[in-house]
Amino acid sequence: MQSRAEGGDRKRMKFLLLGLLVFCPLLAQSLLAVDAQDRASDGAAAPWVVLDDRRGEYPLGLHLDLLVDPDMQWTIEDVSAPPLADRFVPGRQENLQLGGFIPSLWGRFTVHNTTTRTKEWVLISTLMGYENGLDLFVPDTSAGPSPSWTVKRVEGRIPFKDREFQHRYPGFRLAIEPGETRTFHLRLGPVQALSLVLWSQEAFAEQDHDAQIVLGAYYGLILVMALYNLFIFFSLRDRSYLYYVILVTLAGFWFANWNGLFTEYLWPEGRWSWAQLQVLSFGLGSAAIFKFVQSFLITRVHLPRIHHLISVMIALHVPIVVAPFFELHALFFAIQQFFELAKWSLVLTAGILTWHRGFRPARFFVLAWTTFVCAGFMINLAFMGVLPLNFITLNGFQIAHALEAVLLSLALADRINLLRAEKEAQEAELQTAHHLQMGLMPTRPPRLEEYDLAGRCRPATHVGGDFFQYFERDGKLSVCLADVTGHGMEAAVPVMMFSGMLCSQMEEERPLDQLFSRLNQTLCATLVSRTFVCLTVGELDLAQRCLRLTNAACPYPFHFRAATGAVEELQVEAYPLGVLPETAFETLERTLEKGDYLVFCSDGIIEAANDQEAIFGFEQTTETIRQGCAGGLAAEALIDRLLSAVQDFSGDVPQGDDMTCVVLRVV
Repeated sequence: MQSRAEGGDRKRMKFLLLGLLVFCPLLAQSLLAVDAQDRASDGAAAPWVVLDDRRGEYPLGLHLDLLVDPDMQWTIEDVSAPPLADRFVPGRQENLQLGGFIPSLWGRFTVHNTTTRTKEWVLISTLMGYENGLDLFVPDTSAGPSPSWTVKRVEGRIPFKDREFQHRYPGFRLAIEPGETRTFHLRLGPVQALSLVLWSQEAFAEQDHDAQIVLGAYYGLILVMALYNLFIFFSLRDRSYLYYVILVTLAGFWFANWNGLFTEYLWPEGRWSWAQLQVLSFGLGSAAIFKFVQSFLITRVHLPRIHHLISVMIALHVPIVVAPFFELHALFFAIQQFFELAKWSLVLTAGILTWHRGFRPARFFVLAWTTFVCAGFMINLAFMGVLPLNFITLNGFQIAHALEAVLLSLALADRINLLRAEKEAQEAELQTAHHLQMGLMPTRPPRLEEYDLAGRCRPATHVGGDFFQYFERDGKLSVCLADVTGHGMEAAVPVMMFSGMLCSQMEEERPLDQLFSRLNQTLCATLVSRTFVCLTVGELDLAQRCLRLTNAACPYPFHFRAATGAVEELQVEAYPLGVLPETAFETLERTLEKGDYLVFCSDGIIEAANDQEAIFGFEQTTETIRQGCAGGLAAEALIDRLLSAVQDFSGDVPQGDDMTCVVLRVV
């Protein structure tokens, strides 16, 4: 019953959120319309803008009369004549915050020019985002008592070169003669906030010069951070740096559109509206942020569930990216806040959890995104009317992005330092493991009369799965070569374990078939699944030169006969140790003559590959051994010859498997 109740609560919460999403903008429009009717009944009107020689800047917020057009159907003739002309409501703020999206809004302001010489003025809207453009209606009273109207329009789709006032912000040139009084009308929408300023040309040029310096510093910083981290990506090949470059660049494009620079410098033809560009850059930028989070925080390892949830969020942003191409971007604005809330909640949660689990670079990550998110909330609260719309709330988001770019770069540097320290620690551990493993194998062969013995192991990495050993007692010499499944650390631990087992079993001096059976049964009970040991042991009676050989899945040992000059493979085979508990092992006997060689090789030599994906193979191995033996090479020199031939064959291809070789020569 409790789960059903919780399910019902969740459903009711979903309906509540949906209702807020749908009705909040309508409520904002209704409140403004009701307020307009109340104020109109009182006959109130906004004060005129009085231009004088002492000022060059006039914010119009408090001088505007506003009228909501809920059905977006009124014309300038409708709103300039009663009864609609009497329904305008004065603005109450210098920068108007409407509390929600208004589909279509009319504005009206009256200007009285008391200057003695200035007649050229510039009307600038410092807030972008009017989806249907911004229209200015200029009256022409020379035609008679009923004025005609000249319509000036600016929007994103109008090529930049065709605009009357070529500037990054929407604007118009106004001609107001000294001593003249004129009333202008505006139409714009959908709109959430409104900031209009009337400038003298001189004052605006001075202000714009200072603004361009600030913007140049911001975009210069973004460009430097992007290029610097792109260079590091090419050096380290760490994808986190690439995702950083992409997200910082896309955020820069988003702000370039926000500042009006995109259509001025990057897309002057203006085929898309401001809102289309914002939605496209938002969708791509959010996807880049999510990929950066996955890569930087290594969420696949640290937070698997959040990793999958982020992948789902990336997929949900695909329709957002596609929507502007089909002019469906307006649908996104209805749910934009929910996407923003979900995105930043997920990003900050991932950062905080990863930091809590000990991933040190996450501290810069959390600080960077917290700064950015707080600035984002601040500007949204300003548009909703909760905070004042001023320089800090309008530009804090962009300032936070610059700070975020620096902090994320520091986070990446800290991450690289941490990974480098971890790698150095791993290298030290691997080096220690290498010394331990090499210590299990003989550094020099025993001194034997009438025999020359040498062995060498070359792991593919610091440690490996190959192993060889000699045992001498009671006039007998046992040569052992083992190869554990895999290479690297996954094979090094079983090798060390098997070395101890082999030494323990060799002390009991059992026949070879019994030795293999005991080792096999022990390994079947000890090794994990899919891990096994290939082993070959040759036991030589030093006085009689009688060889007994048992092999479990190692490459067949090679026997060079001095009498014939031929190389023969000693074919004895069985399952590897640790596969089947009841495996039977055979023993081969052979007598060695003076000048004979016995060569043991691991499969890393025979299966060495080159850049053409060809392998060294048995034939080349046999021929290399034959030539070396026929030339009378010492055991150590024959190993050098064989490994050099493999290296020449492989070229620059990295060693793929461990290589081990033991040579016994009868002098």
